[in-house]
Amino acid sequence: MPLNDDLKLMSKLSYILLVFLLLSCGHKKSPTGGKKDTTKPEILAISPQEYSNISGQNIEITFSKPIERSSIISGIYIYPNILEKKYKWDKNVLEIIITEPLMKNINYYLSLTTAIKDERGNHLKKNYLFVFASGKLNTNRISGNISYEDQKDKILPIELKLMASDSTEIYSKVIKNSSFLLEDLNEQNHILELFIDKNKNQKYDYEKEPYYFVNVAQQNVQPLVVEMVYADTVKPELKTIKVNSNKQLTIKFSEIISKIEEIKIFTDDSLKISQNILAYSLNQNELAIITTPLDTIRYSIEIYKLEDEKNNENDIINIFDGVAFQDTIPPRIISTSIRNGSTIKTLKPKINVKISELIFSNNLEAKLTEVETDENIELDIVSQKNGDISLIPKANLQNLSSYKLTIQIKDSNNNASEDLTEILFIPIIMK
Repeated sequence: MPLNDDLKLMSKLSYILLVFLLLSCGHKKSPTGGKKDTTKPEILAISPQEYSNISGQNIEITFSKPIERSSIISGIYIYPNILEKKYKWDKNVLEIIITEPLMKNINYYLSLTTAIKDERGNHLKKNYLFVFASGKLNTNRISGNISYEDQKDKILPIELKLMASDSTEIYSKVIKNSSFLLEDLNEQNHILELFIDKNKNQKYDYEKEPYYFVNVAQQNVQPLVVEMVYADTVKPELKTIKVNSNKQLTIKFSEIISKIEEIKIFTDDSLKISQNILAYSLNQNELAIITTPLDTIRYSIEIYKLEDEKNNENDIINIFDGVAFQDTIPPRIISTSIRNGSTIKTLKPKINVKISELIFSNNLEAKLTEVETDENIELDIVSQKNGDISLIPKANLQNLSSYKLTIQIKDSNNNASEDLTEILFIPIIMK
């Protein structure tokens, strides 16, 4: 090949290489690799300081990183609402410029939530709440102690929402203990809503998560008793009917019953002859009934507005076979809350007597006497549930005096207890 041709080829290759290099320089790619920014932004400072009077002032918030400005709209909340306001940015500093007069002597609550994120998409590390005043700072408070239907829920955080009486949200927070204290509240009625967000979807799921809701009056000073319970829509049902004798029935339900409106028993035939309900007593999920004498025929029992602890109601109709035999077994005193020979630390004790069956209150003879003086102290029956009767003296007992309680019982068939129960005790109050 001639020399001139070689020079032409080399010159052409050099030109192509130069163009390639120039093109490569003009289309440089951004460097790849490096650690991704996952640091969540925080609030470093706020001015004026929390609890300050912000009348005639603006609020300045300093973040640890530059913030995506559009996220502020959904992540900032002020109660009571300030309609006329502007946002001004200077790098990582947000200034809230208030252009309307504020209400006098009222607290304003500024919430900044994790909906706020930085320019890399990292959400605010936590929710923040700041309280300011417009004039005098209000210092009302609401406190509460929390109990759980399911004790396993005790370790889970609780979502709490504080609302005004018109259901407008004031602020929300997370509780991680079995008690809480909400301070610096305005003088107004409030609504509290609490739930455990088990599936982390930021809302309450009916029947699946424990919940509590209450209206709190402005003057309330006592701690609330907050019960975190699950919604229950299951109606109570009758499980068993036991015919103890021709006068007594014992009925068990599927769950604890809070109240019953009406009970009817009549013959299951065309005549529908009614049985009188002489007495009944409800204890947990068990109902004891004393009726006029039954016979060896079929009966229908109707129970109206049977209500459980979750306010689920049911009407129940059931058929059972009567019996003619009378109860000849005398009732027994199973236990008493004060043991024979014991000392007590109160001058007006409530004495619980557990009996083997339901009896009429006038079939219990109880006598309380002071041993030294033989003085009789009158007793009141304060409650009766199935075979449980509670007695309390009408007057205070004497400190360091001995007392004797005697009890004799009989049932609706006049079967009397075989033994007279005697209990000796002494009230001792150390001064």
